[in-house]
This record gives sequence, structure tokens and C-alpha cells, in this order.
Amino acid sequence: SQVSCGLTPNGPEAGIWTFDVEVPPLQQLGRLHVYGAGNHTIWALPVGFDGDYSEKQSGELLDNPNSTQQIRIDIEDGCISGARVDINDPHLVAYGAVSGEFGGLADTSYIRFAVGSELIASIPMEDGAFVVDVPVGYALPERLGEMVTGVAARFQWSSNGTAETTVVHIHSVSITGGYDVEWDLDPECMPLDDMSFNEDDAGVHIPMDVRCIDDLTAPEDLALSAVSGDPTVIEATIVDQYVRIQPVRDAWGEASVMVVVEDERGNTWTGEMSITVNPIEDPPVLEGLPLTVYIELGETMVVDITVTDSDTQSLTLSASRSWATFDTANDLILTPVESGSHIVEIGVSDGTNDISQSIEVVVTAKPDLLIESIDVRRDGLSVSELVDGDVIEIYAYVRNEGRGLADAVNVKCTVGGILVGVVMVESIPSGGLGVAVCDAQVSGPDDALAIEVVADSTASIDETSENNNDRLITMIVSERGTGSGSIIDSLDRGPAVVFLSIGIILIALTALYFSPSKVRKPYEHRK
Repeated sequence: SQVSCGLTPNGPEAGIWTFDVEVPPLQQLGRLHVYGAGNHTIWALPVGFDGDYSEKQSGELLDNPNSTQQIRIDIEDGCISGARVDINDPHLVAYGAVSGEFGGLADTSYIRFAVGSELIASIPMEDGAFVVDVPVGYALPERLGEMVTGVAARFQWSSNGTAETTVVHIHSVSITGGYDVEWDLDPECMPLDDMSFNEDDAGVHIPMDVRCIDDLTAPEDLALSAVSGDPTVIEATIVDQYVRIQPVRDAWGEASVMVVVEDERGNTWTGEMSITVNPIEDPPVLEGLPLTVYIELGETMVVDITVTDSDTQSLTLSASRSWATFDTANDLILTPVESGSHIVEIGVSDGTNDISQSIEVVVTAKPDLLIESIDVRRDGLSVSELVDGDVIEIYAYVRNEGRGLADAVNVKCTVGGILVGVVMVESIPSGGLGVAVCDAQVSGPDDALAIEVVADSTASIDETSENNNDRLITMIVSERGTGSGSIIDSLDRGPAVVFLSIGIILIALTALYFSPSKVRKPYEHRK
């Protein structure tokens, strides 16, 4: 019978309480705990094992922890308030150490651990490290209850009063055995429809990532497999997240295809479809033509295609664009003449049957920027050597060798590894030349001052080649002498001397030409 304290025998004979305990997924059963007063006997029997019940004591580990347990409690007298089987045999594990002086410390000193109102462990206070590892399944709170763990130390001194210091260090306290079960359901997919083909028809691609869902695995991460019941009639393969169904050339009949979709935990969905291939007079077969190709304007692309006909070798190939031709191996040659997206129809005829397929040719025209040259100027004149303190202009000539327009070209100048300017060139047409000018002041002396210019320094322009955007030159920087810095000093010494000499001669001749004539006496006065 059931009274306020729990279960009691209903009469002079012993009462029996039975219940089953299932094992949570991927876990193990731990210890059996019975709460109450009076005389009772605990029995346990693992399901699926031969034999009879075995007697257990409260707090004892169950045998075969991976199996469901049948528990029976014989209540002779008293009252049973409850029973519990813990999971994974939870333990309280504590690491710590005691240090200091122990001369006056009495033997009655101790360290105690508790969970809730239950005293779990009590150890003497001794010098050195200690580890506490005890089962606590019986002391854990009920579901959604609050668990409080406590540690206490008792210091009992028996000494002559000499001061001593003893310290208890608790490094960590944890409870093992916790778990979290994550359920993973099977993938779910739309049913596969039966299909019918004519002999030598093109195959189909069935996108499974849009037909299947899973509770944990993303559709694009599901693993696919497909098996044909008759590979001589139907080929079934996986291409990315597609199931590719392809009738075998020159074959007909019926076959089934089994498709299996598997998530990352190994759960599967299986679908099957029936495929019929009808016999007909074979038309030409065009294979290997992709749906879309990308090509740069000015380049030539060879698309390897296969054109066959089981009935004849005399085939005629045609294309809807003049720049799409075929070579002697019947490969498609693409040489587009303008950028943009173009649909090219490819036709094959054997004189009786005509087939056609289309291919999208995306023609891009990208710019290709390079630093054609760097001109360093001082006072408006190009120089090959510099003097400490010179203010220079760096002329960077940026050439666009690509076939597309380059807008908002960012040009960065550095001198000696230091950024001295960033210039934006509005646009550079195909084949055009842009100029960026950076101002800087040099310091020296330096035997090899590095001057570097980088076009499209922010990498914001999609180019044909990204490896030719910078150029670096080195220049000699001399130490500035006394009185240097005049216009004459800024010129190269050889040409300056020649020009100066010619200037002086021209000035002298001009002065001589325009000077007054020699004063002469008009007559001679005689006495």
C-alpha cells in the first residue's frame, strides 16, 4: 500500500515493488539507490540475459550497465520512499593540497565535502596533495532541482600557543557522468518518379539537394549514391549533388535505379524508380558539351565534344555563330569577337535526324594594368640621381593592356618603404595610358633608394593578370653639399657648364655689337 511516507507492505506478508529502467542512448546505467526505513531486499535482473535476479545493496553498481534492468524490491516492513538508478555512475572529483605548519594541528582536523544536505567525504588534514573521488548519485537533486556542492575545513589546534599557518588549497571540484543526447533523424526526400527515354536520348540530372532535407545535416552535405539494376541499359552516377541518369548508347529495355541519401551520422533514406528505354532509329549523339563556358575576349577556347552516330559516319556539324567553328576532330573552337553572354546552338545532322544543343558562352573583357615606367623629376626635369632633401615628383605611367575599361584605378607610391601618396586615376581605356603623380621629399645619403609604384593597390579591379601591377626602381641619393640647392646645382654638371659657357659668349658678343663707337675729334685745333 501507499502511505504518506511511501510504500509499505499491505498485510503480514512482504510487499513487492517492480519497475524497469531503460538505458539512455549511448550511456550506461550506474548505481541503484533505495530510500526509506525498515527491512527490504533489492533485486536486479538485466534484460536479455539468462539467469535469475541477483541481490543488490543500495548504492551498488548494476551488472551489465548497457542493458535494461528489471528492478524488484521486497518490502518486509517499514516504508520505502523512493528508488533511483543513476546514469554513468556520477562521482565527485576534487583536487587540492594542504600546506603550511602542522606541529600544533590536532588529529581531529579534517576536510569535508557535501552535496546538498549529504556528507559525501571526509578526509584528514595532512600535508601535501590530495584527491577525492567518490560516487554521489544518491545525493544528486531531483530533475530540474538545484545542486549545491560545499567544501569545509576544520582546524583543531593543540599547541603551546605558538602561531602557525595552515592553508587548504582546493584546485578544482567537478562531478562526472553528465551527458547530453542529440537525436538525429533520417533524411526525408521527395519520391522519385518513374522515367521513360527513347534510345540514345540525353540523360537527366536530378538535383537531390533541393529534394531532400535533414534535421541536422545541410542538404548540400548529404552523401548520395545511386545503383542501376541493369548497367547495360541505364547508367546511374552521382555528379556533385545530382543523380545523373543516362541511357546506355544503342541499348533499350527496362531497369530500376536505387538512390540512397545518407546524412553525416549514417542515417539513410532510400528511393527507387523504374526507367524504360524505348528502341528507335538512332539519331546522332552529341556528348561533352557543357552548359556554360567562360572565356576572355581575344582568346580561343577548345571545347572537347564527342559526336557519334551508330548508323553512319557522315555527319554535318553547324553552329549559330560565325566565330564558333569545328576542327578536324569535331571539337568546338570558340573565338568570340565581343564581350557579353552569347547562346550558341550546336547542330548535328546525319541526313535523316537532326539534333541540337545550346551552350552559353560568357565572354569577359577584363583590364590588365601594369606600371609601364616611372619618371622621377626635380624642378620639372627628369633626374637619375638625387640629393638629400630634394623635393621630387614621381610620374607613374600606368598602361591598360587588357581589353576592358579600368575605372577608378588606385595608384600607390612608396619611397624607401614609406607611403608618400595615393592617387586615383579616373579611368584608363583598353590600350590607354594613365598618369599618376606623387610628391615626396627624399632623405639620404642612400646608395639604393627604392621607389615603388603599385597600380590597383586595393585589388578592387578584376584583371586578366594580378602579377604585373607594381614596378620598383632604385636611385642614388647623395649628401647635400654646402650651398647646394640652386637651379644650377640641380642640373647635370656637364651640360650645365657647356650651356653656361655658350651663354657668356653670346652675352659678350651682344654687348660688343650694341656698345657706342669710339669717340673721334671732328677737327684738329691748331694754334
